[in-house]
Amino acid sequence: MRSNSSQSSRSSTDSAPSTSSLGARSPLLVCLETVSYFRHSGDRGSWHKAGFRLYWSFISKGRKQTGRKGLSKEVRDLIFLMVAENPSWGAPRIHGELLMLGFDVSE
Repeated sequence: MRSNSSQSSRSSTDSAPSTSSLGARSPLLVCLETVSYFRHSGDRGSWHKAGFRLYWSFISKGRKQTGRKGLSKEVRDLIFLMVAENPSWGAPRIHGELLMLGFDVSE
């Protein structure tokens, strides 16, 4: 029987593509390598905490701001003035009036 020495000397990390073959290193790859380092050094809780921190810092940096656009104090004062002078108007009517006046506000 012939022993296949070339396969037995290979480790499981040799089959994975090297970081140099991937071109430029993405921030996610750097993040995963850092988590991998913490996984092998220290206890389980420390690498989990470090990975959790890195994951959320990576997620929070790339996000756009969500939610409604802010209103200026001038527009808010105008809305309160319209409500005080026209108590029978509801939100859709006030929104329509503001759109006719040229203010871009969300409903």
